[in-house]
Amino acid sequence: PGFIAINYPLAYACIGRRRNLIPASWTHQNLDDYDEFMSCPYSDGYDRLPRSHWLAEILLSNTLSVCASSLEISSHLGNGEETEAHNSSKNHNGSNRMKENLHHCEEIAYNAIGILYDYLLRRHAMDMRFQAEAARARITGMFAIPLLEMTVKDITSLMRVEPANRVRCLWLLCLLHICQESPEQLLRDQLRLYCNSKGNSPLSKFIRLIKMCILSFQGFIGDSSSKQFSRVFNGIPTYVQDVTWLVQESFNTICAVIILLIDECADILLAFPEERKKTAQGVFDCILFVLTTPQSSVTQTRGLGAVSLGIDKFGVSVFLETVSDNFQHWARVLISLMNSTALSVRSVAVDFIVSVIGGVFDEVGSIDEISLVFLTVMPEVVAREIGLYCLKGQINDMRDVEVCLWPLRRALGDLEETNPDDDDRVDVQLAPILVTFCQACQAIIDGVLIELRLEGDNCIIAGKRFNRNRQPDNIKESNNAWQGHAFDADEESLYEAASIFQPETAPMQRLRWLLTLKALHESKGQWLEAAETYLLCARTIAESIPHISSIWRPSLFTLWRDPRRSPWLTALADGTKPNAKQSVKELILFADRFLESPTLLMTGTLKIQASDPISTFHGKLYYPTVSSLCAMLSSVSTEAIKLYAAEGGTEVLAFSRLEHLLKNVMDIVDTHKSTGVDMVNDTTSLRERRKRFAEEHAALRRTSNSVNSLLARLAESMVSLEKRNTNVDSPPNLIRGKHIFVRLTLLGKKPRRFEESTSIPTFLEWGSPFICRVRSSCIAKAQASNNPSKVKKGRNSIAPQGSLEDKICEAFAAQFLEALCDELSFQSVILCTKSPSEGRLLREGGSKTFLVVTMVQMSNAFSNNGGSNDIIESKRFYSKNLLSNPAAQDPENDRDVNGPMTIIESTVAQHFPCALSRQRTIITTEFVPGGNS
Repeated sequence: PGFIAINYPLAYACIGRRRNLIPASWTHQNLDDYDEFMSCPYSDGYDRLPRSHWLAEILLSNTLSVCASSLEISSHLGNGEETEAHNSSKNHNGSNRMKENLHHCEEIAYNAIGILYDYLLRRHAMDMRFQAEAARARITGMFAIPLLEMTVKDITSLMRVEPANRVRCLWLLCLLHICQESPEQLLRDQLRLYCNSKGNSPLSKFIRLIKMCILSFQGFIGDSSSKQFSRVFNGIPTYVQDVTWLVQESFNTICAVIILLIDECADILLAFPEERKKTAQGVFDCILFVLTTPQSSVTQTRGLGAVSLGIDKFGVSVFLETVSDNFQHWARVLISLMNSTALSVRSVAVDFIVSVIGGVFDEVGSIDEISLVFLTVMPEVVAREIGLYCLKGQINDMRDVEVCLWPLRRALGDLEETNPDDDDRVDVQLAPILVTFCQACQAIIDGVLIELRLEGDNCIIAGKRFNRNRQPDNIKESNNAWQGHAFDADEESLYEAASIFQPETAPMQRLRWLLTLKALHESKGQWLEAAETYLLCARTIAESIPHISSIWRPSLFTLWRDPRRSPWLTALADGTKPNAKQSVKELILFADRFLESPTLLMTGTLKIQASDPISTFHGKLYYPTVSSLCAMLSSVSTEAIKLYAAEGGTEVLAFSRLEHLLKNVMDIVDTHKSTGVDMVNDTTSLRERRKRFAEEHAALRRTSNSVNSLLARLAESMVSLEKRNTNVDSPPNLIRGKHIFVRLTLLGKKPRRFEESTSIPTFLEWGSPFICRVRSSCIAKAQASNNPSKVKKGRNSIAPQGSLEDKICEAFAAQFLEALCDELSFQSVILCTKSPSEGRLLREGGSKTFLVVTMVQMSNAFSNNGGSNDIIESKRFYSKNLLSNPAAQDPENDRDVNGPMTIIESTVAQHFPCALSRQRTIITTEFVPGGNS
């Protein structure tokens, strides 16, 4: 009490009553001119001598001056010690004396800052007589202004020491205590003073101080937090017992100060555009640092609130301009926060993304650029989230992998459901674009899960091996790698993930998902679809070559990988285990593998190891070159021809596809030749550009020759095959070379898999028909079968004695029948070749599930050969349907009796064959022979 009383004297007026202030108005704004007169705490208008806080200012000034001077001297001595170590070590006594002086200076600095912390701050804060809010504000008000001014003045001394230095940590801890307990108006006045200051930019120094606080206090997170705590408070009594509480309060205070700074300074700096951008950049960098570190949900919510306020005050354009290429790191952090288990964090993260997307759409009219960034880093963040749950011991099988991503899926669902009628940030035209964006994000999440499944028993997540099957232990293991996933929309998800990327801007991202789709087809034995996917990769590469200078490449996030910049990385694993650092390293490698495979750029040229670096020195992923793209194009074209040959009977289709690809490549060669050296996007000399042009043109020529030679060999094989067919009598029921398609429909009772799922959605919509191509293995199985049916006879068998078409339908439906029987009883699943009547659905639809598989024929309406019998591709399919006669039923076998015949024509979106083995029917037309449709 005595110390406080001395700082607030009661007598000795220095000047008379202050001048009367003219009230501020729009025409006479005098607040800035008289700010110095607005801080007098006395109602009579007289100042006192000595002025308020005089003793606290003297003590703080001397204490911090001694501390800063000692840090300066120790910094110079440290540099001299390093120089001495590099020189000849003849005088050991001088080296020891320098170490003693360095240690002595460090102790002086630590004792000085310890006096400030212990005697001036801690004892007043712990005194029970000063626990009222007004008393705490009055006490901290004594130290606030001098501490802020001295810290900003001596920021250079603090920057010269390490972030974990105990003097720096204790000094910054005093600063945060003052910011937390001081009156808000006092801080606002000081920030306004910084904004109006000319020269030396005190506001930039204050922002730098905030970043220094983040860098220093992140050292209290992780397995070394207790060591850091004891080193900072060695010999100094403290009321802080829990390091976690210290970290949370420190970062909460940092977020609060940032919010105060944005609210107070954003509008004042409108008169100084450059200073405003610099301030915005510093503020957003600080918030990114805070959100990157593992924090409590309260701190994360405050950080997101701070950046949301920054968007409102500075604007979306300033945000994107200042963060620049670091926006991809913001996307990483936001996606990670969207997977938080705290509802408040997810909600604020979604709200911030809506603000950014809405603002960009209002200014640009498109969200293509930011959506490209989000979708590119999405698989890396999803893999990292899976790895984090694995390190925490919360994942035991593949089912847990799917469940741990449910918060992210729910957040994307909330983003997709944003209504323009309820949110004025979302334009009416933006709503459908937002739906497409969210669906693409969901598809990429599915793609990550599919890639993990494709690894099979070799699936290793952050150093832990997992079994590919998600079945419970009481279900015997099957040889089928896709047991339990028959209805998953895996092909559709991968195709959607690839289609969202354009070859002109993101060919590598598109190729990544197309190659995964190809691997999926190969695992299912769908060689034709795998070949079509490879040819789609070749077309993507060809289309990207003219736009190679416009390709965007992501960067690695240093704060998620470098332990020197992020000492809290060891906190991601169990620090009590001896292999915690190794687990974190495996987590980083696991996440990097999903950002982009290290072998993607080297496809067809040089195979490199997964441990090799995939980025440049600055963390940017390598850019593809024309030569590397040409090598990739030649490689995928060759592999596609091999897959066509594995399917058999697809020579005409392969020739047509390869002929179209050769035309595209030749057009690129001609364009490159006509453009000349100017096409080489390089700032080097003319000689170097000419050399680069010659290399690129030679690579394009080699690729054209390679595709041309493949086409010639394919034509020769077609001629030889035609001669063999004309010389040998073929059996009348030969199926080789024909594409067999079926129409698949599910009716009746829905299994639980079709009602709600947190995993990959189903490709079948209940009651909607799908056109599916039957793979060659099912056809071979049906041909080799001498029995009436391979499927167990009963209510889910088509017929005791079926035709070849019925056997093909049963062989195709086997995997779906098995998946349905895993959830439903064997008797409640009925396999049939035509849709049941409405009466039967009414009678049995509530208790039974109908799996309807019907053979369909390709229509030649869209064939490439003028309507001949050998159809290469088509969108339209037709089948004959015998209508049920409701007047005549077979109650004994509970089957419908056939009535008149109709023809059903089904139309899909893309020509079959394609990169998908199934497509939803978009138009269905039923014709009655001799009548109207």
